[in-house]
Amino acid sequence: MLYGVEDRINQKFKRFTLEVPGVLTHCNPVPQMLSEHSKAREFVRNMENAIQTKELNKLAVNAGQYARLLKEHIYKEDNIL
Repeated sequence: MLYGVEDRINQKFKRFTLEVPGVLTHCNPVPQMLSEHSKAREFVRNMENAIQTKELNKLAVNAGQYARLLKEHIYKEDNIL
């Protein structure tokens, strides 16, 4: 899955920021971006569960939250980082 690739890249980036003094010691975006990856995985798990249990409302709510998170996350990657 894409998140695995991004998480490996982020881990390397995180190591770099720790190894080079003064690099991203203030307002480091890596933890926030990784947190969003975890939230995205949770939404996907919730959607899978909702499909299995046929809870359409739960599916719709999690799909909407997932879509919003992806939109905001991609915006940050493209315009802020």
